[in-house]
Amino acid sequence: MLYLTEYRNRLSQDSYEETLREMEELAETATDPVEKAIWHSLLAESYATYLVQNQWQLTRMRDLAGEVPEGIREWSSNLFFNKIKEYILESLKDFLLLMRTDAKSWSPVIEKGESSRYFANDMYHLLSQRAISTLENIRYTAEILSLQTRLSIEDAFADPEKFQHLDITPVGKYNAEALIIQLYQQAWAFYKEADNPAVQVLTDLSRIAHFQRFYPILWREDDEGSNGASLYIATLHKLIEEYGQVTPVTAEVYLEKATFLSNSGKREEALAVVREALKRYPKYNRITALEI
Repeated sequence: MLYLTEYRNRLSQDSYEETLREMEELAETATDPVEKAIWHSLLAESYATYLVQNQWQLTRMRDLAGEVPEGIREWSSNLFFNKIKEYILESLKDFLLLMRTDAKSWSPVIEKGESSRYFANDMYHLLSQRAISTLENIRYTAEILSLQTRLSIEDAFADPEKFQHLDITPVGKYNAEALIIQLYQQAWAFYKEADNPAVQVLTDLSRIAHFQRFYPILWREDDEGSNGASLYIATLHKLIEEYGQVTPVTAEVYLEKATFLSNSGKREEALAVVREALKRYPKYNRITALEI
């Protein structure tokens, strides 16, 4: 199996369609289910990249129905969305096997810098995060075409148990956000059942960081002077309190908190967070990332 970076380089050239077809053939003929899942993940990402790069033309086309044209240059947006969703779901369908597969064993075929903190975990975690990243990349395009699911500030930063049971009904046919939320719900439920606190905390951290990035309305102050920024910090603090003595991976929560405070101009508070994390987890493998 070739490095995924090699296929990404080829996809940036004129042979985009030809390379996609070759990748689909490799996915179809792969006998190892984990390798197949990786190919499906890359295919979802590749179709999403094409959609975003060509969104100006594609968002002005009428949706096609019936027989799908062979060449993607003739496709409309709905065909790309359908294909992206199909490959994302295919990449995660063997979740029990993926959860039993160490991600480190597949690191040679995935970019070294890609989701590096997830290589300490399993392939389901890595591929579910790649799926969410792919959907985040097409979210702006999806918003042009269709309404997106919007959670209240309380639901966005709710505790995991409450969040897991939110009823998410897609409000539009290009609803990337609804699928992102459902993937977070599914992942957290799986890892709770598996009693894997390290991945639980990373999954929840990723979830609340997603809302921090993509819900700018959350940062408007309400009549009582409270806003999403203060609630975000409070939610990170809850994660630290819940998991701090359970798993050293909680250092990632400290990192997110320190980075957010630093970017908000609260450098002294950020440095205090860094010092606390360094004292608490001096041997954590990514502890040097806490240097701000």
